[in-house]
Amino acid sequence: MNILIIDDNKVLNCLLAKYLGRQGHKVENVFTGKEGLAKILSQKFDVLITDYRLPDINGLEILELIKQQNFIKIMISAYANNQISAQANLLGAQVLEKPFNNDKILGLIG
Repeated sequence: MNILIIDDNKVLNCLLAKYLGRQGHKVENVFTGKEGLAKILSQKFDVLITDYRLPDINGLEILELIKQQNFIKIMISAYANNQISAQANLLGAQVLEKPFNNDKILGLIG
């Protein structure tokens, strides 16, 4: 699968990208929402993994802008609450709270 990771936590972002790459996936990773949106508009992805809190726009805003895109959407966050999770679900995304087990991500992407 072709996966895009958007997370400003460079350590987490790079470790997750490396892990998913080792599982046989093609992974691109960026560190801001605007970079991620540019990638989504220029390339085809099967899976989006985005953080909720980003330096420029938040994960819900990204999900709102791409809600018509038909691919797997996962939002990760250490700050998710019931309201944020419900909004993400309405926009077609699963929510994982940080810290999470990498195998949980694999379960969501199939």
